[in-house]
Order: sequence, then structure tokens, then C-alpha cells
Amino acid sequence: MWLRLDLEFSCDKLVGRMLRCRALGSGIQKIDPLASSKVTSMPQDHTSIEVIEKRRFLRLSDYFKVGFQPAGEFGEKKDDSTEEVGFSKNLSLGGVAFVTEAEVSTSDYIRATIQIPEIDGLIEVVGQVIRVMPRPEGKSEVALKFLPFGIDEDQRNKLELFIYDHFLKDPLA
Repeated sequence: MWLRLDLEFSCDKLVGRMLRCRALGSGIQKIDPLASSKVTSMPQDHTSIEVIEKRRFLRLSDYFKVGFQPAGEFGEKKDDSTEEVGFSKNLSLGGVAFVTEAEVSTSDYIRATIQIPEIDGLIEVVGQVIRVMPRPEGKSEVALKFLPFGIDEDQRNKLELFIYDHFLKDPLA
């Protein structure tokens, strides 16, 4: 027997650092491949399912300027190369995804500054590139994971307050 699920989600609760979602739907069907009657609808009271966001950090989808340059494994400046520029796709306390025209490779270490207008000053981070995905027009989407020592505690606190404040105002952002 198989179950087919066609669900619609409603996310409205911030619980600690997790977003709590509830599945709404009458789209559950029981499919029995051996029976003559292939599809049977399940009773409405069996369709309530609760889903919790399992990412470690909330992810904010927003557009911020990201300046970056190569770094050593411990965050030290690698050379006197000029700063490249990208624009964020999403941001969390664990990393940032951004789009850039610059050439970046998986496993590279990067020093980056993230410019968030609502926060005074730049957020300075050190991270490792975990994914590079080619995009149209010669651009790449870069996923940068912050290293454990890669963000100052004061700046991390500012970023955390900004992200959670944003989610409290609009949990579905």
C-alpha cells in the first residue's frame, strides 16, 4: 500500500530557533496496488501533520552587498588582491549564499563583509566555500559557511538580533 500526499503548509510559529509549520490538507489518498479499487480517500481527521524546520539556523532571504577576498585557512589575508563584490541570496548565523561574477572555487577560504543597512557598520566574517553553482550570464551562486572563529561575538549578536527581529515581524519571509 502507498500513500499519496498533496499538502499545503501554514508556518506561523517561531519556537526557539525553529519555525513550526502545520500541514493543511485533504489531499491524502491510500493507494492499494493489489485491490480492484486503487484510490481511497482518507478521513479528514488524519490529515493534520506538524513539520518543524530542521536547519540549525533560520535563513533570511534578502539582498545585501557582500564584499569578499581570498583568505588563509585561519582567516588571515592571503594576498593584496582587490575586494570582489556579490549580492546575498540568503543569510543565516551559519553562512551566506550570494551571487557574484568573480571566480570562486569550492573549499576556498574567504574573508567577507556583509553590508546590512539596518545594522551600524559592516558584519565581518571568515568562511569556507561549500558550494558554487553556475548561473546565467557568467555569474555563480556561492554558499559560504562561516568558520567557528569566523565571526566576532558582538557582530554575531547583532546579526542574530536582526534575523530574529525580522522573523518575528514576518515569520514567512
